[in-house]
Amino acid sequence: MFHLSRRSTTPRSCYRHLVRSMASEEYSKEQMRQDHAHCVSLVRERDKEGYLCGLLMPSPRAYFALKAFNAEIAAIKDSHRSQQRSEGASLAMQMRFQWWMDAIDQVIYGDADNNNSYSHSPVIRSLKHAHQEFDFTRRFIERLIESRRADLDVVQYSTMDDLIRYAEDSVSTMLYLSLETLGVREDAVDEVAYHAGVGIGLVTAIRSIPYNLRVHENLSVPSDVLRTESSRQRDDLILSLLAEEDSPIAPLTEEQKQLWQDAVQEMAAVASWHLSRAQQLQIQVPRNARVAFLPVVPSMLYLSQLQGPAQYNVFDPTLNDPSQRRLRLLLLLSRTWLTGVF
Repeated sequence: MFHLSRRSTTPRSCYRHLVRSMASEEYSKEQMRQDHAHCVSLVRERDKEGYLCGLLMPSPRAYFALKAFNAEIAAIKDSHRSQQRSEGASLAMQMRFQWWMDAIDQVIYGDADNNNSYSHSPVIRSLKHAHQEFDFTRRFIERLIESRRADLDVVQYSTMDDLIRYAEDSVSTMLYLSLETLGVREDAVDEVAYHAGVGIGLVTAIRSIPYNLRVHENLSVPSDVLRTESSRQRDDLILSLLAEEDSPIAPLTEEQKQLWQDAVQEMAAVASWHLSRAQQLQIQVPRNARVAFLPVVPSMLYLSQLQGPAQYNVFDPTLNDPSQRRLRLLLLLSRTWLTGVF
């Protein structure tokens, strides 16, 4: 649930002027250009839709610094799952999260100089420069790390509320920070970002179902939504989904088909409600700040395809077919950017 008054009322204008004037001269324009190019390349590789949105942002350096940072910490769980589960692997991943937390503490919000070992990261350098310009809210930056760290060993969320909480912490928080690059720090706008982020997060969970099944053999559908009666029934469902690689839905029994379709449909309905609520409230967002909500567009496009032609079959190959999706997505993003309406 969204809570108001999540932002500090401490004046920031004087602080922003101070940190700008104290920006290190050692961070040359050439180094800045190289670091930005690194961030853009990383986002383009790992988050193509985020990359397209970034091309339309008025503060692309700050946006790509945030997105690259988010991509780096999001990748930790995938690398963890790719390894054989062990205490040593979990410890290694925890250490990686702690590295990012320490880097944020010492470089972004501390007074570490450019010779600090954390400053060797182009992502950290870019994020530091963006922070010097926009004074990012510290708890939002830290929440991105904490939410990913808490999700590290989650195989399946128990309830939809748990998944919604994770979506807010990991996706809505990114929108709060994106709004800060546009000079917007208002509770009314954060409410829109809350609903938009939850909607995007739930759609992302739906979109990741085939990947998580194929690569990790787990489900990104909460237990209380899937409603299997036992872990054995859940495992049987996973095996059935994996039984035929080209058409995973085929081997399901009629009972399994109904369980599966009901679960996907419920997740889509909750995601749709949050995205629709964000649309209804977008009048609260200043016209110049609505560009921060461009990430809503790819999620709404996916939902329209899932609820329409795909008939809630997350394995339908047309859902993520670049040849059928890219042009339409570009047109929708351009329209939202021009009209300010998502």
